[in-house]
Amino acid sequence: MKKLSEYVVLAFVFSWTVAAVYRFLGGRVDDPAFVAVAVVYMFGPLVSVSVVQIRRGERVAPAVGARISLSPWLVVAWLTPAVVALLAVAFAVAHPDGGLVTSAATVVESYGPSFSAERAASMTRRLRGVPLSFVVGSILVTGLIAGATVNAVAAFGEEAGWRGLMLYELSDESFWHASALIGLTWGVWHIPLVVQGYNYPSAPVVGIFAMVAFTLLATPPLNYVRLKAGTIVAPSTFHGTVNATASVSVVAVGGVSRLVTGAGVAAMAGLATVNVVMVVYDRRKGEGVTSSRLSESLDV
Repeated sequence: MKKLSEYVVLAFVFSWTVAAVYRFLGGRVDDPAFVAVAVVYMFGPLVSVSVVQIRRGERVAPAVGARISLSPWLVVAWLTPAVVALLAVAFAVAHPDGGLVTSAATVVESYGPSFSAERAASMTRRLRGVPLSFVVGSILVTGLIAGATVNAVAAFGEEAGWRGLMLYELSDESFWHASALIGLTWGVWHIPLVVQGYNYPSAPVVGIFAMVAFTLLATPPLNYVRLKAGTIVAPSTFHGTVNATASVSVVAVGGVSRLVTGAGVAAMAGLATVNVVMVVYDRRKGEGVTSSRLSESLDV
């Protein structure tokens, strides 16, 4: 448990310092440089795991579950986020104020303060006359490609800690208890970005609680594919694809805030659905992954 505590402290110090310095220098979430800063922030867990392992004279790769696997669960991890994105659209449309956007040119309005006035005007001009279905389809296709490649690499920076070292250190815990601890820690770790307007630009304070709820719901499926595939590549792909396809509901649904679309309650409802399907599948297969200790399923 000492190793786990050291890892968590280092991960928070590294990432929160990156966010604080960026903010101190006047950086904003709508600045082009934010993407690069966010990637550096995401690598805080990997850096922290590396420091913890190296100072103990232990290897880094085994601690994060970095191994080759050709498991079909890699495909499940890759495609499930796209299903969540489409479910989020359905749940967002079901909101009393929600409705499908009829023109691709109006999707920019859904992003609110995430875009500067100049960028918003430029995007609106380029999208005029483009079918919304084309935009949504493009996001899904490019999101799936990015999710399994560049986004997966960036997500590995986080997953090395949350579904890597932290999962191993909690191997004596039950699946759900470990998921709750990881999900809560992961959500709180996002606070410096959320308060700057990341994911929930119109509600940075309420967004903190929304992000924690989102990570709590996302963690069980991420843990499950990690355990089933036997490699950190699975949750990295899942995480990267979630990040790449989350904007589908933002683009497709109007009349509601980002607390509903994106990483909002609609996506949370989609993740809750995935959790239910996961438990039903696990019970029908009789494998007991979700009803046992992590050590019974984890490659320790």
